Amino acid sequence: MEFTLLDNGQDSLKKAKYNIEKYEELVREHSYPYLKDSIIFLNHGIEMLLKYILTNRNEFLIFSDVELYLAAKKALKELPKSKGEFGFRLEKEKTIFDVPKKKLNGKNLFTITLLEALDRVEYVCDVDIKPEVKSSINLINKYRNSLTHHSINLTDEEEDHLISVLKTLFNNVINFFEEHIPGRMATIHAEKFEITNEEWIEMQEAIEESYDEFLRDQQEWERNRF
Repeated sequence: MEFTLLDNGQDSLKKAKYNIEKYEELVREHSYPYLKDSIIFLNHGIEMLLKYILTNRNEFLIFSDVELYLAAKKALKELPKSKGEFGFRLEKEKTIFDVPKKKLNGKNLFTITLLEALDRVEYVCDVDIKPEVKSSINLINKYRNSLTHHSINLTDEEEDHLISVLKTLFNNVINFFEEHIPGRMATIHAEKFEITNEEWIEMQEAIEESYDEFLRDQQEWERNRF
């Protein structure tokens, strides 16, 4: 069995759309888990597909420490083939994640974050990324971080707004990946959400406001970096 970055990303986007639709179908007090999962799967799908774009250029681009990645690649060539168990010989192809830590000075090999992947796609691969796509990705990442590291507390009105935002974010990122991974998004079987003109204008304004905040955060990070 092989489950690639592309497979992983497509699967998560399908699940994101399914959970958004389930949230809207159910009585509100029974629908919260679907709202949570829609955020987490949308964030994960975006991250996997950005990394897929990067690996098409070169695998090292998805790793945070390039020198450690190079050391792992060297050590990988020295690893013996997999041994069989229970009378069977398993010819599993080893990857750099099979390299033991002792061969990497006790360090772990980590891949980059979603926002780091976004930067590398734009500035290393020279992919033009529209502001609404960048702000959409930044916004969904903030929602995901709030859920996984703390919590989200929303009024009924804010929940309605959030689900409209999620639909717009989904459409924005699907448009982006349809352009840069041509012919592969159809396998998601996830048509874009129908959004009225009024909703579209309102959501784009909210996303643009988030993008301005995203730029301010980046500038603040750059100032504190040195």
